[in-house]
Amino acid sequence: MPIYDDLREFMEMLEQKGQLLRVTREVDPILEINAIVDKLARKQGPAVLFENVKGSALPVLGNLFGSHQRVAWTLGAEDFLSHVRQKMAEVLTPPEGGGTPDLEGAVRGSFMYAPVADQILPFAPLLGNLPQEVAEAPCKEVVYEGDDIDINRLPLTKLWPQDGDKFITMPMVMTRDPETGEINAGTYRMMYLEKNKTCMHWLPKKHGNIHCQKAEKMGQDLPVVVAVGCDPAFQLSGCYPLHYPMDEFMVTGMLKGRGIKVVKADLSDLPVPAGAEVVLEGIIPAGVRATEGPFGEFHGYYSPPKETHVFEIQRNTTRKNPIWHMATTGRPFTEIHYMSKATEKMGKAR
Repeated sequence: MPIYDDLREFMEMLEQKGQLLRVTREVDPILEINAIVDKLARKQGPAVLFENVKGSALPVLGNLFGSHQRVAWTLGAEDFLSHVRQKMAEVLTPPEGGGTPDLEGAVRGSFMYAPVADQILPFAPLLGNLPQEVAEAPCKEVVYEGDDIDINRLPLTKLWPQDGDKFITMPMVMTRDPETGEINAGTYRMMYLEKNKTCMHWLPKKHGNIHCQKAEKMGQDLPVVVAVGCDPAFQLSGCYPLHYPMDEFMVTGMLKGRGIKVVKADLSDLPVPAGAEVVLEGIIPAGVRATEGPFGEFHGYYSPPKETHVFEIQRNTTRKNPIWHMATTGRPFTEIHYMSKATEKMGKAR
């Protein structure tokens, strides 16, 4: 199977295989979209693209990972577990004639890895497919700044009746450790607050939260990049419980056999997936909190309101005619659980 560089290439393949349903009638992002996605997810139904969304010009994609087969396809494979075992064997097998003499230069010359080159180089066998840095990227085709920033134009979805508000449910959130320089990309839900503010829900032991706690102790705001509608393999990597110095960019390249394309953010030195549909750049201001929730969780119950960090959006870029990616939650089995099963299989592959 081919390897996919972005969400659109993957959607094209799904449509060819009869695994993408298009809905042309108007649908409401408040409860209605999720009701449809939830029913499809529980029947291992196809991915679905809502082309006419009330209140937004963006179409909404749901149930992308709603089967074991589609999860495997994100890596260009028919079977997830056997593919992961094969890739792990490949990267752990020393190349003929010794190592790769240009690897150190590549790591030290990368804006992503230069700050942590010394810590990462001992893991050279896993670095065969570094992120590919590009100067220009589709994710920056359209730019909103200042008062023009308004995430109400995006079709944020409210999933369940008692949810606290609309949520971004499939973001890839990029942060950098302010002390060590390490990179993290994680999937953390974000509840709408204002046209340029959301909550950032990351649990205490998540790397993004750890980076934020360090920045707060140093009296600093934490730069953040949020990407929605990423390369599905990279999106899947956001669920893996990785330990430094491994990161989601590195693991995605290892599993795909090709490095993910990235571009430097406009407001920080954070990497941005070049093919992302929507990008939000900003900060987590030190000491600022807001109440998030309730939220209908993956286990089928609401979590209560809680205090979370606040994400302030300072720049919004998109592709031309962007696609919004969401996911449902709730009791098993939904696409979130297929993604979790992939994480479980990663552990079995060792």
